[in-house]
Parts: sequence; C-alpha cells; structure tokens
Amino acid sequence: MWGELAKEFGLGVVFLSLAAWLIRKLMALLISRDLEEYKSRLAAAVQRSLLEHEVRFRSLYAKRAEAILELHAKLARTVRAAEAFISPVGFEGDADKLDKHQTLMRELHELFNYFDETRILLDKDLDSQLETCIENIRRPTWEYSIHVWHPGEFEGKYEDWKAAWDSLRQGEIRTTIEALRADFRKLLGVPVVLQGNGGA
Repeated sequence: MWGELAKEFGLGVVFLSLAAWLIRKLMALLISRDLEEYKSRLAAAVQRSLLEHEVRFRSLYAKRAEAILELHAKLARTVRAAEAFISPVGFEGDADKLDKHQTLMRELHELFNYFDETRILLDKDLDSQLETCIENIRRPTWEYSIHVWHPGEFEGKYEDWKAAWDSLRQGEIRTTIEALRADFRKLLGVPVVLQGNGGA
C-alpha cells in the first residue's frame, strides 16, 4: 500500500512539475510576445516624436537663419548710413547732412524694430551684443545731429563729431557684424574661426 501511494504521489509530483513547467513556458512566451510588441510600439512612438521635434526645430532654425541674414543686412545699411552722415568728407552730388541724418534715422529705426521683433531667436550673447551695438551707433550720431539741425551752436561740435566717428570706427561694431556672420555660418555647419582665436 505504501508503495502504491508513493507511486501515485510520485506520478502526481511529476505531473504537477510538468504542468508548472508548461505554464511557466507559456507565460514566458506570452510575456515575451507582449514585451516585443511593447518595444515595437515604444520605438515607433519615439521615432514619431523625434520626427515631430526635427520638423519643429528645422522651421525654427530656418527662421533664425533668416533673422540673422536680415539683421546683418540692416546693420550693414545702418553703419553705411551713419558713416555717410558722420563723414567729414562730402562729394559733389551727395545728399546734404540733413538728408543723410534722416536716412540714418530711418535705417536705425528699421534695424531696431526688426531686432526687437526677432531677438527671441538669438542667443543671449548675440542679443546683448546687438543691443549694445545699436546703442553705440544711435547715441553718438544723435548727439552730433544736434549740430547739424542747429548749425549756429558750435560749442562741443568737434567733440560730438569725434565721439560719433570713434564710435563707428571702434572694433565693437565690426565684432558684432562678425558675430552675426559666425552665427549664420554655424547654422550652416561651416567651421567658424573668430578673430583672436588664431583665425584670419
């Protein structure tokens, strides 16, 4: 009797062990299949998210590049207008100082308005550099313009002209123009070497 009981108990243990092993294998297969499906869905979601991110930022990079190009053009026109206004040399057929001043003020106005509208696209350093540059053109040329609009007031005319001329000739304005160019080239993926860093 004990022999039969042990035999049946042994068969029962073998049967339960076999059933447990089979259930474990089935569960592992189901979990594996669910895991693979989950991985596949997750990979597709990540890929879709990356594509959306790329499209969104590609548009922002294009806007930033366009803003930098336009800021560069407006800054160059403003500097030329300021140089024409401040220049002690005039040529036959040139506009008079009042007309040159009005041209300068129009260019400065357009530059500052565009800068103010697009500054959100610029990095903090370039934003600050441009703001200072515009002020370094505006302030001294405005102080000199008083003598143009009121020609009888000679006191301080030379000092105001010299301050305006020096402001335009200083390296800060040229450095800002170079910074705009470098930022644009960086957007294009062109290697940038700035003055003072071993560059040309």
